[in-house]
Amino acid sequence: AGPPRPAAPPPTASATVVGADRSSFRLRTCGVTSNCTATVHEGPFWIDTAAPAGVSALASTSHVVGVASEADSITMSWSEPADGGSGIDGYSWALTGNSSWTCETTKEAEEGATGATSGALAAGFWFFHVCARDNAGNWGAVVTAGPFLITQAPGRVAARITP
Repeated sequence: AGPPRPAAPPPTASATVVGADRSSFRLRTCGVTSNCTATVHEGPFWIDTAAPAGVSALASTSHVVGVASEADSITMSWSEPADGGSGIDGYSWALTGNSSWTCETTKEAEEGATGATSGALAAGFWFFHVCARDNAGNWGAVVTAGPFLITQAPGRVAARITP
């Protein structure tokens, strides 16, 4: 009753074993004659989808919050945040005139950094913002300190008054 039909495709067995934060792959292939390969196991592959925590102990070593200073450069320090997955890869930070900031997702410092120093800043109120990135590319929450008030150095005027 017609031409012979080809055999069904050979069976292939594969499974993905997924844990809360890891995946493993197992693969075994079989030919038409049921000759099968040994099962190959790969993994676990750790999958990090969680952002790192925000930095802790954020403080200025050069200025006091809300206290005027003539120093026009601000130095900040922090402690590395926890990251339960791939580990910290670096930081993005900025000094702005706003108390809020969205992480720029451009690294300004590598892992292991625990501080930053600005260039010369204009007179005014400044806020320091920092966020951490992990090795999987997840960016953490922004942590902010400030305001830090930078004032102009008082001008010196020399005058001689004669009666």
